[in-house]
Amino acid sequence: MARHEEVDNVVPFPVATSTLEFAALWLARLEKGLSETDRVKLGEWLRESPDNGKALHELAAFWGDLDLIADHALPVSRMEQNTAGRSGRWKYAAIFVLAAFGLGTFAYIKQTTESPAATVAVQFEQTFETSVGERSTEQLPDGSTITLNTNTKVHVLYQAHDRIIDMERGEAHFAVAHDVDRPFGVRASGHIVQAVGTAFNVRIQDAGKVEVTVTNGVVQILEDDKDPGVESDAQVPRTWWKNSLIGTGLVPGQVALLGNQLPDVELVPEVRRLEPADIESKLAWQHGVLVFEGEPLQVVLDEFSRYTTTEFTLDNAELAEVRIGGYFNAGDIDGLLETLNESFQIEAERIADNQILLRPNN
Repeated sequence: MARHEEVDNVVPFPVATSTLEFAALWLARLEKGLSETDRVKLGEWLRESPDNGKALHELAAFWGDLDLIADHALPVSRMEQNTAGRSGRWKYAAIFVLAAFGLGTFAYIKQTTESPAATVAVQFEQTFETSVGERSTEQLPDGSTITLNTNTKVHVLYQAHDRIIDMERGEAHFAVAHDVDRPFGVRASGHIVQAVGTAFNVRIQDAGKVEVTVTNGVVQILEDDKDPGVESDAQVPRTWWKNSLIGTGLVPGQVALLGNQLPDVELVPEVRRLEPADIESKLAWQHGVLVFEGEPLQVVLDEFSRYTTTEFTLDNAELAEVRIGGYFNAGDIDGLLETLNESFQIEAERIADNQILLRPNN
């Protein structure tokens, strides 16, 4: 089974159930800045009941944030104006709201004034990992899913305006829930694969190269343009997810091979288009299957080695170029050796528990 690493300091996104809780959330949004959609929704909420405006005004006064209401031209004239005489009921209710949401909510409301590192609240954070030969599918809070291939590790971080996946190693397929307000980005070897609602596959290869395969929607390949002198957590990701490397992006059926980023070196991604059948074969690992259509034996063995600790040795260099085709269960060494012997006249000798020597059968 995939291993999950829980993060102790996660601040869950609060769910409002009372007037004051809604007021606390709206005050937090006011500090971050309102979109036009948010302004419309806030206006609707204020018109629902006089108590809503009063709650927002009282909470703003409690935290000394009345300027926020004035800055956003909210209808404060309809709210309670006598802040000096506000009732103890609202004051203690505000404290109750913080207790109900947890101390993290105080950070969520006030963090924009604390430090650059606290500009965005963490809504969800978790690490998923598979070992050699394992495969796992994980459901994320927004309905997105990640399918992890063998020996893969990813770190998931959801914030108010970004969904960020740091990919340390391996291969994964991402089915992204549509959310134009929160881009979904996978960071791998200095590259950012970004989407708002689509499906794509990311594989980190040797030497830090990254292969991106798009199966649905449009995917952007962006440069990691953050300041290397500043800690990653102290920068808002949206400010450095920029500089698209592939025009209008990758579309379904396209595969991009990205080189490892080096300082002051401009690398142009290698992009090619595959037929639907080829894409299906490339991603057959999601069903535990490896498909080969005439690849050299060495390529086949390298791929099998991702799913097992068994090491293969070839008796001579010519064997490496023998073309192999067929469907195999990932990690099924016995099935591979049987096919090599029966169809390609290549026999195997186990020279140790996890070592196999291959040679011509003649």
